[in-house]
Amino acid sequence: MEDQPTLFLVDDDPSVLDSLRTLAQTLGLRSETYSGAEEFLTAFRNDRHGCLIVDVRMAGMSGLDLQKRLVTAGDSIPTIVITGHSDIPMSVQAMKVGAITMLEKPFEIDALIAAIRQALAEDARRRSERKRRAAFESRIALLTAEEREILNFFA
Repeated sequence: MEDQPTLFLVDDDPSVLDSLRTLAQTLGLRSETYSGAEEFLTAFRNDRHGCLIVDVRMAGMSGLDLQKRLVTAGDSIPTIVITGHSDIPMSVQAMKVGAITMLEKPFEIDALIAAIRQALAEDARRRSERKRRAAFESRIALLTAEEREILNFFA
């Protein structure tokens, strides 16, 4: 079950969380709901995979601040930002920090499903790359000093 991706849903509106949880069930995906950014940060572990769907405007820490905090901590979870009040600077800020997309409420369900699929594909790609890199680094660690010197000659 741990290999199944999770939709991490963060919004301070219980009806939005309920709708997103129902969508996750319809798509056959596991979901976890959080009523705020601080609650999510307390529970989140970077070894889990999936994507984050976060509202911009919430009591306490905003969704954009949560996104920045995750990136700063090195927790690269693909993020879909949702909001009822967007503007161009906010959209640009979300994309600069790495959001997959920003959707304005009420959003088209097909657009959200497409964004979720894109985010989950990006998460799988990132995890595969990290795994490949770790395997490469473990092989490099097995080289003798002389073998590393020869390798550096070709780098």
